[in-house]
Amino acid sequence: MLRCHARRGVSVVAVQAALLASSSGAFAQSSSAVLPPVTVDAPAAVKPKPRKPAANTAAARNRSAKPAGERAAPAVASEQGAASARASLDPPAAVARYQLPQRSFSVTAKEVDETINLKDPEDAVKYMPSLFVRKRNDGDNQAVLATRSWGLNSSARTLVYYDDLLISALIGNNNTNSSPRWNLISPEAIGRVDYLNGPFAAAYPGNSIGGVLLITSKMPDKPFAVAKETVSVMPWNQYGTKDTYVTSQTSAAAGNRDGALSWLVSANYLDSFQQPLSYTTFGTTLGVGPAGTTGTIAAQNKAGGVANVVGTGALAHSQQTSGNLRLAYDITPLVQATYAFGIWNNHQTSDPQTYLRSTVTGLPTFGGVSSFANSKYTWDQIHVSNAVSLKSDTKGVFDFDLAASSYNYLQDIQVSPYTVSPSPGLGYSLNGKVTRMDGTNWQNADAKGIWRPLGYDGAHEVSFGIHGDRYRLENPVYASSVWYNTPSTGNGQLYSTGVGETRTGALWVQDAWKIIPTVKLTLGGRLESWQAVEGFNLNTMATSAGVITSVVPTWQPRAVLDQLLAEGVAVVRSEQGLEYHGEFR
Repeated sequence: MLRCHARRGVSVVAVQAALLASSSGAFAQSSSAVLPPVTVDAPAAVKPKPRKPAANTAAARNRSAKPAGERAAPAVASEQGAASARASLDPPAAVARYQLPQRSFSVTAKEVDETINLKDPEDAVKYMPSLFVRKRNDGDNQAVLATRSWGLNSSARTLVYYDDLLISALIGNNNTNSSPRWNLISPEAIGRVDYLNGPFAAAYPGNSIGGVLLITSKMPDKPFAVAKETVSVMPWNQYGTKDTYVTSQTSAAAGNRDGALSWLVSANYLDSFQQPLSYTTFGTTLGVGPAGTTGTIAAQNKAGGVANVVGTGALAHSQQTSGNLRLAYDITPLVQATYAFGIWNNHQTSDPQTYLRSTVTGLPTFGGVSSFANSKYTWDQIHVSNAVSLKSDTKGVFDFDLAASSYNYLQDIQVSPYTVSPSPGLGYSLNGKVTRMDGTNWQNADAKGIWRPLGYDGAHEVSFGIHGDRYRLENPVYASSVWYNTPSTGNGQLYSTGVGETRTGALWVQDAWKIIPTVKLTLGGRLESWQAVEGFNLNTMATSAGVITSVVPTWQPRAVLDQLLAEGVAVVRSEQGLEYHGEFR
């Protein structure tokens, strides 16, 4: 890698009217603290405790519960390991609640504040082991999460959740329009990040084969407000591009808790000038560019083939605005309802840079290389999400989780020219393309329960649930007569389209059986039914000027797949760290 590609970030202003963080022992241990000496003793014999009837346990817990207004913090705080001296080493809330068999690793908001320059929610993950987020620049909306087992081209094989909202875009499996919707997360609202390894829990679908990333929010328990201004500067010098790209980001958040109701609202504005993410190449002979031009840079691709560089790909300027609202209400001291709303707007333009000059005029030219037109565009997006949940935390005989979410592309339109002007010249054709994804949407719903027949921390904890989702893809590309001033449907003629819908239904059950205090057997199964319906593709052949010469429509047959994704995954774990994974039939 070239040293000139390094990024430097400068914090310009940081104003905090009040601090959300508490000074009680809830936070992670400081890295400068001196650890006490360690003494290792032989383990004492464990004397079994007599079990109380489950009904009495639940009744006693309910009698001792304080009203919502008297509690120092909402019930979920204990799930985030707040009482531990090293909170990131505590089991994640989902693991402890559902007795999940996965290994996990975590980072808390306290550790993020102390060790990470957090500008985007993606930054919270960048130092976690075995994970990589492809954040190529500030404002990158194609930041895919890669794990030890699945790479950047497999976005659908790792799940990313923000509380009860699945922010993974399962409309595809790629590193472009199927990237997670990180923009729904306010950095100020992150309370904890947990990563669960592998597909070892029946509670998650087969898409968890790469792992599950759980981002948990923190709701305020007292008034707070924060405002930040951040500027990033990136010097760049590669091939014929030498420039400095500057990004400014303004964010603000505020929240409070008033009795049973807590709220958090945040807003963010990003103005980002992005470095080249790709380059425009030409030719089959090393060092030979378009006729009548100079400036071609001889280069080869990674396979040793000719890839002469004649200019940049997209040079994007992105202006993104987002807003998030979260409400939590304690219906009872042990039952909480939450609502989350998010909106994101992006206006992005791109103007590629050419390295070519005409041998006749001496002026810059595209040299007739039509692929320059692919990097010239204007893109407008407005996306909206809603999520609701209802959760109990009695730690008695029965607990439940109910959650539903929806994500909608209200507007997603990109306009671009079809090709470039004839050589020599530095212009574009008048006709072009209109690429749309508005109308794309998805919904998810989950109902989960936990049954503890022998009480909390008893020998058996049975969890179960039902899941349903629906994903709808709309992706037509229209021809337009005037690419920069045209209706959203162009002239009504389709260059291509891809539409369709997938639906999933699932049932799962799991029993965490504590055979003896040091050995636990986890048995689980998940039955899923997945189907794809209403699939249709249309592709065309066209001349270099954009005139359509043939049309090929394809109606996709209905596809149905019934599968037992977690076919009895059995896990035996001991407190001495021994673990066995196997299958039973």
